[in-house]
Amino acid sequence: MEDVGTFETTREREHLQLVNALSTALADTFMLYHRYLTYHWNVRGSEFFELHELFEKGYGEMAEFTDELAERIRTLGEFPPSSLTEVKSLSLLEDEDALLDSGDMIRKLINAHEYITERMKTMASGVANMEDIGTFSLLSRHIERHEKKTWMLRSMIGHL
Repeated sequence: MEDVGTFETTREREHLQLVNALSTALADTFMLYHRYLTYHWNVRGSEFFELHELFEKGYGEMAEFTDELAERIRTLGEFPPSSLTEVKSLSLLEDEDALLDSGDMIRKLINAHEYITERMKTMASGVANMEDIGTFSLLSRHIERHEKKTWMLRSMIGHL
């Protein structure tokens, strides 16, 4: 039988791993938010109006996703990453400062959504073993949303 001290240490380690995973998801999502915002400001070309609105909707959704992740971290009794330096250090998504054509913007968004989806699937698998239903549910919803965004963006590639 496992003694209580070992159980507490294991639970604390799992809690820390969970918060770190959520912090990483938050950082990735925030970087994607920033990418949508940058593209919203800098899109040009014949599809300007359509893409300008699409990118505005995208950064609004990513802001909402980021807030949900931060609130989950707070629900777990911890603090989310708050500084831009910390967010950038936790995410593997690059900061986007280049002026791109609209097709490259869409492709980079697809890649970012796919990357985040895969990282969240890995996180969700680990969370399922921890029996944290709230976090698992949040990650599942976010995975579904990122998959839908990927599908919608992929559908645009044919006409850009």
